[in-house]
Amino acid sequence: MGDFAYTWTEHSDAVRRSDGAFIPANPLNADYAELLASAAPIAAYVAPAPPPITTVEAWKARVTLRQLGKFDAVAEAVAKSGNDAIKEAFEYAPTWHRNSPALVALGEVVGLDAKQIDDLFDAASKVAI
Repeated sequence: MGDFAYTWTEHSDAVRRSDGAFIPANPLNADYAELLASAAPIAAYVAPAPPPITTVEAWKARVTLRQLGKFDAVAEAVAKSGNDAIKEAFEYAPTWHRNSPALVALGEVVGLDAKQIDDLFDAASKVAI
């Protein structure tokens, strides 16, 4: 197998980092048997970060805004926007989309940066009744 470095997968298989070769965790597989017998370093499996939440039910987002003390500021920004579509969406849309330009703009108006909006969506996704 040479002087290669490996990484375990979440299922105890291994991946050779130099070329991405997948080595199944099967003692009958010659590469796997040789890997286990060798002194080759095998890095621990590190799970990838979960994907960001990009859509939440609007009621959950509104509950979360209330919990964060931002609901009134957002409602005021929506009212002052002069945009009927934004007003209707804030009131009646079933879902909010993280990358909506209107949502990003409203976030800026009330002092929420991109990370804070991401955190709001994450928190909203966990709201349950």
